[in-house]
Amino acid sequence: MLSPGSPGKPGTGPRPNPGASCKVVESGHIPPHSEHSMSSSIHVGKLEAIYTKRMRGGQMDPRSSVALKAGSGIVGSPDQGGKRQVTLIDKAVWEQLMAEVGADLPPSARRANLLVSGIDLKETRERVLRVAGCRLKVWGETRPCEQMDAAVPGLTAAMRRDWGGGVFD
Repeated sequence: MLSPGSPGKPGTGPRPNPGASCKVVESGHIPPHSEHSMSSSIHVGKLEAIYTKRMRGGQMDPRSSVALKAGSGIVGSPDQGGKRQVTLIDKAVWEQLMAEVGADLPPSARRANLLVSGIDLKETRERVLRVAGCRLKVWGETRPCEQMDAAVPGLTAAMRRDWGGGVFD
């Protein structure tokens, strides 16, 4: 998941240095783009917020920083080592979704780990995002679960369009 080197298979992340870890701090810059495409331009975004949960299905807590471990995800997370080790959502997309469903929930309600701005996460499968010196390979779109409709009726359907649920590493 997070280490210098090449990507592994989905859900496992790169493993050239499985003991590697890096610290992600809030308000870092994120230059994303596929490292496989020489013609890709680089876009710089911003890490707006970090959230972790105490247990599966549990409340999301804001953090000023987290430690990330290659092939495992966020250290101490109940999702560490799982398929979706780190999840990201775009702040502008979240604000658009809130307007669409007529709600004003905080971004932590999405249950994503990293809130970013300035980056279009749509169709970024197989691309690499760099966050404070760490690499996050986007394996795919994060599909919203029933907890989204429990928060606001209609939110699940709104999030299923155009990668509105964000992405996962």
